[in-house]
Amino acid sequence: MRLAHVFQRRENAFLIGLLAVAVLWNECFALLVKSLFWNVPSPPRGSTRFLIVSDPQLIGYRDEHWLIGPFSRWDSDRYLARSFQWAMTVLTPDAVVFLGDLMDEGIKMGSNEWVDTLARFQDIYSIADRVQVIYLPGDNDVGGEYEPVDSKLVRRFRSAFRNRFNATQLGLQKIAFTEVTVVNGEQRNLSDVQSDHSFRIALSHMPVTTSWSARTQNMLYDLNPDLILSAHDHVAVVYSRRSRGDVQFERLTARDLPNTVRFQSSSKHPRIELQFPTCSYQFMASELSYSEK
Repeated sequence: MRLAHVFQRRENAFLIGLLAVAVLWNECFALLVKSLFWNVPSPPRGSTRFLIVSDPQLIGYRDEHWLIGPFSRWDSDRYLARSFQWAMTVLTPDAVVFLGDLMDEGIKMGSNEWVDTLARFQDIYSIADRVQVIYLPGDNDVGGEYEPVDSKLVRRFRSAFRNRFNATQLGLQKIAFTEVTVVNGEQRNLSDVQSDHSFRIALSHMPVTTSWSARTQNMLYDLNPDLILSAHDHVAVVYSRRSRGDVQFERLTARDLPNTVRFQSSSKHPRIELQFPTCSYQFMASELSYSEK
């Protein structure tokens, strides 16, 4: 009986120790160790570094069980904040681009829920004034997937999330940045100067290359972007359209891609669209480097 009692106590101690190690690893060391193996390219001198954040989708208050919801929000918010700060520390970007779906229940929220979630977002994504920021609305923020885009929600989003972006300060005078909306073909200029841009970047929450709507195709024809950045589907994909006027494209998923994706993009090269995965529970930091040399 005594031996069984001792064995039982040792077994309990082992399980408690194993649990403690697991908690310490996940809470203190997992992101640190993982960041040591991030493949961070060394861009040429004078390049501008962008950090892309897609689909954070802060957990809301209506679709979560009343008992589990507080813990889910607490756990998810902590992970988003810690992973984002590690990415900022390792990459030291010049600009951060949020590609939409900042909130999971944006189109459902009442005013009190909106204020609370907005405060959580600002706490999670604390960005120094020296770093420039672009915010795109997603369908979870303003509608557009199963319902039309709500103009009131768009105004609320624009009022709360104000871009802090100046291409001239970043040395990107020759690049045009345009926000596009796939569902209605709308375009919104993000560049601070109007000139004869030699390179055009389209930022979209929803993927553009795979859209067959006439509005999207007309928008592509008018804008003629050289590079497209999108999100929405929570997967990492590279689309390549060799001919600007061709509807055919090549699709490469994460399984087909190397750790570092390198490509050339210009009006003389195939149009490239980079689709970024969600960072909601699995954070992926992606970097684009640009140099005029």
